Amino acid sequence: MSTVRAQVILHTVDAFPANYITNSWALETGDSNDPGADFTPAFDAFYTTMQGFLSPVITTSGHQIKWYDLPGPGSPNYPFDETTFALGAAPSGTAMPDELAVCLSFQGARVAGQPQARKRGRIYFGPVDQTAQSANRPSAGILTALATAAVTFQTDIQAAATGSDWVVWSVANQSAVPVVDGWIDNTFDTQRRRGVEATSMTTFVSP
Repeated sequence: MSTVRAQVILHTVDAFPANYITNSWALETGDSNDPGADFTPAFDAFYTTMQGFLSPVITTSGHQIKWYDLPGPGSPNYPFDETTFALGAAPSGTAMPDELAVCLSFQGARVAGQPQARKRGRIYFGPVDQTAQSANRPSAGILTALATAAVTFQTDIQAAATGSDWVVWSVANQSAVPVVDGWIDNTFDTQRRRGVEATSMTTFVSP
């Protein structure tokens, strides 16, 4: 049994790596001898389930997962495997600003005397399209869908190999704890690093 980090990289239609979207997840592998093969379908299912809320700047296929051992050997660290997946269909609809995301938060069990902050994690889901918002807040639809997708994701991971689980990795503790619950706030988060890179410049000259 070991702990791995799965770095999910969503590709954009402009094929510009600086604009790709990254989410990092941690998993306990159980008796899996090939985490990439065993667990990639769970990620595929999660993002395909949520594709109706993704911005059309996200492409259909070619999305990557880079797999890293935890704890790593130090810097630099390199993935021991890379896998790919595709969404079930192309995201469509009207894009919201790329910086907007909906935060999926999750945590391990509370234990007296142990700092809970070290047992919390989060995924910033996005960029999203306009179906994800209602009155300037995340819509009820995306909140419910994201919560359901998270539960299904954990079930899929647990079913993929005996003893496997979705976990929170604590850098401070250098250990992992299973996810026991989570939540999604009804407010958008702004991920400034997800703003698109400039591709041109419009200039002017004062009279």
